[in-house]
Amino acid sequence: VYQEVVPGYDASQYTSKLEWATSVDGTAVPVTLAYKDSLMCGDGTNKAALHGYGAYGSKQWPTFNPADTTLLDRGFVLAIAHVRGGGELGSAWHMHSKKLNKKHTFEDLLAVAHHLVQQRYTSPQRLAYWGRSAGGLTVAAALNMEPDSAAVAILDVPFVDILNTMRDPKLPLTIKERSEWGDPLNDKEAFNYIRSYSPYDNINPNATYPAMLLTASLHDTRVNYWEPAKYVAAMRYNLAQRVQQQRPSAQQRETELSGPRQPAEEPDRGTAGDERPLLLLTDMDAGHFAASSASRRLQDRARKVAFILRNLECS
Repeated sequence: VYQEVVPGYDASQYTSKLEWATSVDGTAVPVTLAYKDSLMCGDGTNKAALHGYGAYGSKQWPTFNPADTTLLDRGFVLAIAHVRGGGELGSAWHMHSKKLNKKHTFEDLLAVAHHLVQQRYTSPQRLAYWGRSAGGLTVAAALNMEPDSAAVAILDVPFVDILNTMRDPKLPLTIKERSEWGDPLNDKEAFNYIRSYSPYDNINPNATYPAMLLTASLHDTRVNYWEPAKYVAAMRYNLAQRVQQQRPSAQQRETELSGPRQPAEEPDRGTAGDERPLLLLTDMDAGHFAASSASRRLQDRARKVAFILRNLECS
């Protein structure tokens, strides 16, 4: 049996285990956890990174990645939510979250996030979501449902404009993927259902979202670069609108100048004065699977880990 040797790594210092969260319909959802024993507090103060996917029957098995130790050794809890839409529990697990049942995937991710909080592994203020491609759709849809469920989100080449993509048969994967998502071009029920969860179409204009880093690749033929670009543009437009609404009108400013000077008030948390970073990083050379060289992949990962650490205020 092959076992990777990592200098300085002692497996006995870490714990990995499987737990079960309960989704809104009572379904038990498995979640794999890993953490460093000496840094586990058990009082909800640990930082955590939660990964989710949940599509195409893909099996998101937990694997060892030496790069994960940079988070584990900082006291992070790493979690993989094996949500419906994947294939970890067989074909039925996939079938239970296709087409007109797709929202089960997002509900399951939120159920796992709640489980981590309830079991005192972490708190919403210390939790980061991380999703890629269809996993980016899962994270973005979950955030539209509960924007305050996490403090940071990494969305790698996220499938966030699903309604428009699935209505364009000229795109290379649209017709092929109708069996997974439905056909909103020719099926009114599918259109209405996808419209009800499509991340781009359901951004809450009044909500404060987590700090977010989205990535795109110019030559991506699976998730076109304009999907995350449109999503970020819509989010920034909503922020600009909120800022504009909070600015006093000319008449208000005249009244304030003629009256007694009042001390400036600090903006309430959650208003436009407390917006988190919203960044879009576009790779001008790569496709859907990003950089091909090991060094570029490590650089990309380091950038995303740094974003999480910075916005969870980690050292």
